[in-house]
Amino acid sequence: MRNVPQALAFGPALSLVVGFSALAADGVTVDLTGTWRGAQVCDDFAGGEFFNFTLADNPLLVVQDGDKIRFVSAGLPPNEIADDLVYEGLVQQVKDGSQAEALASICGGDYEAQETVRLHRITVSADGGHFDADSIFFTDDYPPDKGALDFETCKWAYERVSTTPPSVPDCQRPGIQPTQP
Repeated sequence: MRNVPQALAFGPALSLVVGFSALAADGVTVDLTGTWRGAQVCDDFAGGEFFNFTLADNPLLVVQDGDKIRFVSAGLPPNEIADDLVYEGLVQQVKDGSQAEALASICGGDYEAQETVRLHRITVSADGGHFDADSIFFTDDYPPDKGALDFETCKWAYERVSTTPPSVPDCQRPGIQPTQP
């Protein structure tokens, strides 16, 4: 078993934000706060059938406070269906200081779902940033298909398009949080 310091243990939620900030007491020097745009390419198994889909030009609105992030994924184009999901989690600086990693999970939104997202290769600058991510998703409450089991794995690629702090809904339940007080 790998020896992982207790301070690096993760619980059930993660939030996300980008931009630069002064060195925080928790050691995180990146701030992900802002608006990110990107794509998710997904492999879906829903209702007993396989599907592939892409969410292109998908916005993420991110806020960060220290090492904690919260973000909302706007889902399909507005007014198509209510499918916004809220995530919460933790950001950790890579030791050399050039990048960060984050882990988040769904903590609320328009329907019940479970998803864990690992954001990696996070880099930020005063006017930009990017990250890749992998996620595993489950629901049986997706609005058009309530009751159907839905398993997805997705690859994400996002770039920051604004550092203006967005409005992100509060969590309805805990996301990824530290397991140690």
